[in-house]
Amino acid sequence: MRRPGFRAALCAAALVGAAAGPALGQDANDEDDWVATLQVENEFFIPGKNDDRYYTQGLQLNVLTPSRSSPIAGRARELPFLDPNASYRGGFVIGQNIYTPEDLTLPEPDPKDRPYAGWLYVGGEVMTYSEKRLDSLQLQVGVVGPQALGGWTQNNWHKHVNHIDEAQGWKHQLKNEVAFVLYGERRWRPIELWPRPRAGQDGRGERTEGLSVDFTPAANVALGTVQVSGGLGGTLRVGTHLAEDYGAPRIRPAPSGSSFFGPSNEFAWYAYAGTEVKGVARDIFLDGNTFKDSRRVDKRPWVQEFQAGVVARIWRLRVTYANVWRTEEFLGQNGDSHFAAVTVGFSTGLLARPR
Repeated sequence: MRRPGFRAALCAAALVGAAAGPALGQDANDEDDWVATLQVENEFFIPGKNDDRYYTQGLQLNVLTPSRSSPIAGRARELPFLDPNASYRGGFVIGQNIYTPEDLTLPEPDPKDRPYAGWLYVGGEVMTYSEKRLDSLQLQVGVVGPQALGGWTQNNWHKHVNHIDEAQGWKHQLKNEVAFVLYGERRWRPIELWPRPRAGQDGRGERTEGLSVDFTPAANVALGTVQVSGGLGGTLRVGTHLAEDYGAPRIRPAPSGSSFFGPSNEFAWYAYAGTEVKGVARDIFLDGNTFKDSRRVDKRPWVQEFQAGVVARIWRLRVTYANVWRTEEFLGQNGDSHFAAVTVGFSTGLLARPR
């Protein structure tokens, strides 16, 4: 099948940032690694749950280049918001999000329910981080509407995997539109809560090797025809080797964590819980098309999200699993959204040397 949406989406810039430096407990040679992460968000991964409503699915491939590999990314880190003196990486993403109403059996969907919509995109990212914080800018450009292949993806999944009836209302989805969104996120250095860092000879805290607890505050904004929003939140983590990343990755516009991590010969894990409160001024999947008449609903201006999950890391692999609860996003929505987020990441970096 021809996929015309990709032709419009391929005009996105693919820049990326942030090097894995000593701030994350990695060896200097780890700056030469590539990191690839496959992310899936779907209620299918929650045992006994398969209602397929509202946020039906998110699928994304994220690739981070070695640090300093792109001169374009090096210049991009001088943009406002990013730290020009910090390490940086470049990278790109490709993904698809699918949104549907609650009742998929209606050929004529309820006009007061969420519209059918697909979002197919490519994007680039620049990321900088240091001892103080991680900053990232990610630009996504793509298509909304039939060219995003949301109906094709969902109904083929239903037919060949779930073996359930197809969704009937995709002919009423949002219309074709080229769209974009720029996401900016700042995650401050995790605050170590227990055990407290011990003072080293240089006056800085020495990291502990056993079980530890930390908290990471974060803020993000989104600007574009896809979404205009701003959010504040934080994540509490309990586990081992917490300094190897900034948290489990998610598909934006959710709090994204970090796609990079430090390879290690040792098994590392942590459990986490996080929350975010977001103010939303625009959401194309609720407000409808930007320049055309289309189905729409009255969105709620404030949305809260809570997530809880686990992360496991061994060798060059990192696997994450989380349950996510998102409060009602529009008037008339029948309860919160509940889905799972699963990621598998692979790093080509050198394994950490024994200490």
